[in-house]
Amino acid sequence: MLKEVLTLLNSGEFQSSLTKINKNYSNLKQESVIRNSILELLNEKFLDKHQRSFAEHPREGSKRIDLSIYDQVKKESYCIEFKFQYTNDFGKFVNYQGLIDSDFNRIIREGIKCDLFILIVARWNPKEKEDYDLKWGTHSAKQSLSRYLSNDDVWKDNLKKLFNSYNLIAEFTTIDLYVTEPYKTEYFFHIMNRS
Repeated sequence: MLKEVLTLLNSGEFQSSLTKINKNYSNLKQESVIRNSILELLNEKFLDKHQRSFAEHPREGSKRIDLSIYDQVKKESYCIEFKFQYTNDFGKFVNYQGLIDSDFNRIIREGIKCDLFILIVARWNPKEKEDYDLKWGTHSAKQSLSRYLSNDDVWKDNLKKLFNSYNLIAEFTTIDLYVTEPYKTEYFFHIMNRS
């Protein structure tokens, strides 16, 4: 399944979808919208006819997996957890290990295996976003998403170190994408798959 997910993320269809998301949901944390776009594209174009993806399944009480791909032939699910963060979150990701452990490893203890962990980190030029938000009346200094952005790229090194610490149980891949509408936004997809 990793191959299918990586092919999807690098596709023109996903690039178009990401542009629509940024144009229509620029004032929101986009985790659910991106997950839903990936789910729809998987079902429409990237899975075999005996495979189907589902959001928030399987569920065990109040716990659930963000997205699973069920294979009718193998009678098993491939489970994916998503997170969406900004570059200054968790002390530029110095304090992020607990969250990965919670989503990537905790679920094993609860009987649901997480096969793939996708962390999406977004950043943009704060001035361009402010100009856009002012134009449409959505700007508020107290509520600006730009306050969650780091002024440097230390967060990249922190994430690399963190993901490398999981090298005994997982492999790590990064895909960098960007859109230009309504302002340039970079999306960094950090993908950890279980070995």
